[in-house]
Amino acid sequence: MSSKRKQTTGESTLAKRTKFSNDEPEITKLEKDYQKLMELLSEKNIADHVENPVLYALDYLKNIFPKNMFENLPEIIHLHQLYTLFKNRTQVDLQIDSLRADSKVFLFHFESSNDKETLVCFSDKFKEYVQTEVRENCNNQALIDKFLEKILPENHLTIDSEVLIQDYRLSDSDISSLVQVGLLSIKNSSTFWFSIPNLGKFRRILICTRKSLIDLLRRQKYKEINLRLFFDNLLVKKHKNFKTVNRLGVIYMICDLIGNDSIRIIKSPIGLTIKLNTD
Repeated sequence: MSSKRKQTTGESTLAKRTKFSNDEPEITKLEKDYQKLMELLSEKNIADHVENPVLYALDYLKNIFPKNMFENLPEIIHLHQLYTLFKNRTQVDLQIDSLRADSKVFLFHFESSNDKETLVCFSDKFKEYVQTEVRENCNNQALIDKFLEKILPENHLTIDSEVLIQDYRLSDSDISSLVQVGLLSIKNSSTFWFSIPNLGKFRRILICTRKSLIDLLRRQKYKEINLRLFFDNLLVKKHKNFKTVNRLGVIYMICDLIGNDSIRIIKSPIGLTIKLNTD
C-alpha cells in the first residue's frame, strides 16, 4: 500500500467530510473543537501556566458561550464547568469566592433537577446586560441601581426577605418588582435566589441537549465511546440534534457534562474516552 493511500486511510471521518460536505463551516468548527478539547482534557494543567488560572478559565468559557444563539443574555458559565479543567475543585471554589468578594463575578442559582447548580457571570457583563435588557421592564430605576451596586455584590446566591426589608429598606412592592423582572426568584416563603432574567430558552435547550447526549452514551456498549469516534460518527452522521449541539458548542457541553458528574474521561489504548457515570 502506498504512503499516499495510508495517509488517506488514516484520515478521520471529520477531515474527509470537511472536503466535500455542504456543511463545511460546521464540520470545520467541530474539528477545531475536537483538537481544543483534546488539549484541555489531556493535561488539566492550566494552573501551571497562568497567574490566575480560574480567571483565565472563566474567560475562556465566556468566549465559547454561544452568544449568537442567545443574544439577549450575558455570557453564562456553569461553576461545575470549571471543575472539568482543574484537578482540584477546592482550588476552584476558593478562587471563585475571592473573585466574588472582589466583585469581579456574580453567582446565580440555576433552576434544574439539581438545586445545587450555580451560574457565574462577569460582573461588568451582567451589569451591562441588566442596563440594556432588564432596566426598561422596571419603572423604578433607583431600585435597579441599588440592586446592582449594593444588594447583589454584598450577598451570596440567596437573600432573606427580612434582610431586604430591614437592611436595604425595600418595600414589598420593591421585592415584587425584582421578582417580576427576574433578578430574584423564590426559594421558599422567606428566601430568594439571585437569578438571571430571561433564561427560559437557554435552560430548555441546555437540558434537552444534556438528555440527548446522555441517552446517546447510554445506547453504547459499555456506556462509553472514544472521543474521536464521538465527534466523527455520532455527532456528524447519526446525532439528530447535531446542529443544536454544535450551536451550543461541543466543548461547552462536554465541560458541562463532565463537571456535573454525568460523564467522565478515561484513558484507553485508542485515546481519551468519554464514559457515562452510572453510579
